[in-house]
Amino acid sequence: MIWDLAKLVYRKFTASKKQKLDDSEYIKHLDTISDQDCSAHYYLPSIGLTDNSFRNSLGYLARKRFIITDSDGVIVGNVAKARMNSNELAEQRRSTFKIIE
Repeated sequence: MIWDLAKLVYRKFTASKKQKLDDSEYIKHLDTISDQDCSAHYYLPSIGLTDNSFRNSLGYLARKRFIITDSDGVIVGNVAKARMNSNELAEQRRSTFKIIE
């Protein structure tokens, strides 16, 4: 019982430490990209879709690193910046507001 508790605490500590290392790597790479006047984006193909099977297919293929285009060659879905400043975040949130009369 004590051994199991010790293993649990050890796993929790190492997982937390690994997450912090991953976060610092993430920040370091985003800073490097930003230093070159570029920005990283997430590809979100299924935003706003209501057809579940289509949305699931888009999500699956996006996780496999595919970029999906429609018949005109236009990318399906949206992109979101990996790191937004407060003005960009506020603008993104305001764009989703709907006026109800």
